[in-house]
Order: sequence, then structure tokens, then C-alpha cells
Amino acid sequence: MNDIKPSLFGINKSNRDFSLKETWGKNQFNSSFPASLCCYLASKNLNAISLSITNGKFSSSTIEINDVFGIEPSDPDLYFAFESQHTPYQKFIIGTLPRTDLVIQKESSGQCLSGLEIKLTALPDNITYNLDDEYYGSEIVVRPDTIVYLACSIALSLSNELGDIVPDIMIKDWSVPHFVLKKIDKIISVIEQISYALEEKQHSFLIQPIWKTIGKSPKLAVMQASLISFLQ
Repeated sequence: MNDIKPSLFGINKSNRDFSLKETWGKNQFNSSFPASLCCYLASKNLNAISLSITNGKFSSSTIEINDVFGIEPSDPDLYFAFESQHTPYQKFIIGTLPRTDLVIQKESSGQCLSGLEIKLTALPDNITYNLDDEYYGSEIVVRPDTIVYLACSIALSLSNELGDIVPDIMIKDWSVPHFVLKKIDKIISVIEQISYALEEKQHSFLIQPIWKTIGKSPKLAVMQASLISFLQ
């Protein structure tokens, strides 16, 4: 019998070696598994849930995985570059561009098609595990690099239009809450205007698979394999 090479569904070309033990650990599996789940959903002609701004309001719909990736998941030219730089954003950064969780590339050219943050969200957490599942809560960690990529994504989408939306907000010291709170209404208003301006230019920015267990046990809840794609 030929040796079976360890792998995850759909991830045929990537910068991760699934024969290594550490590839299946928390720091890598958390992004590898969601990418594989995307491929599996596509193979079954299932869409992800899409959260986006529609008619000025936050709403949900569905989105095909090829629209999330920017390429068909079955395309032989698809390359998964985990923990890599989405180089189209480098022009917005002074210094080194941080890495994002997953960059979808074309293997033949190295072209970056999509830069995605991934938040594998487990529920319930340690506080709500003994409640009914409708009251389950979860913990989500947003790292500083995610904020950098969100800002770059907005800048790329709006380009020169962004300068017309964002006014000069003069704050003596952003680390002092008292100074910031004086301008908070204006800041919120600008964020709303940016959201409206982005409505027609939204693209996938973050994917959030839900890993739901029965209480505190390691047993997965039935029919809870779902994927959310956040647009911006």
C-alpha cells in the first residue's frame, strides 16, 4: 500500500507541510481548517453566509466561495499562502507590511487574488458552556494586524474618495480618553460615511468559521459546520 500523505480537503498547493506535527497545532490548524472548509463547501455547491452593508444597513445574505477567494477553489493554479503578506497593500504602509492569515494566489504568476483574516470561533466559552445553547457565548481576539489590513482594504477600495470623506480630526493625544471622547460623535459619523461609501465596492475581508461543541465536551454539535464571510 502506498503511503498516505497527510492533507486537508482542497488544499493541494500551499506553504504548509501537513506531514509535520506542528501544522496540526493551534497556531496553524486555526487557519488551515477554515480554508479547507471553504473548499468543501464549494465542492458541495454550498455558499457561505455573507455579512455586509446593504442599503445602508448591516445585513446577511450568501456568497459563493469563488467570490471569497477570487478564483474557483478547484482551480489547479490556486495556491494557499498562509501567514503571508498581501503585497497590493504594501503601498499604503511605511516599513514592513504585516502578514495576514491567508493570501490566495495564482501559483503560476504569484498574483495575490485575496487577502483574508480568519477567525475560527469556538463556542461555548468557559463561562456559558453550562447554559442552553441559545445563550452560548464565545471569545474573539482581534489582533493589531487585522486593523492594519482593514485600513488598507478601505484605502484600496475608496482611493482618493477617502480624503473627501475623512475630515481633519485634531486630537491632542489619542491615548487620553478625555480628548478622544470630545470628538467621538464626529468619529462615529465618519465611520458611518465610510461604510456607506464602501457599499458598492465591498469584497471579502474576513472569514469566521463556527466551531460549536456540545457544552464543554470535545464532541461537535450536529450540523454546525458553517462559514461566515465578512465583507468590507
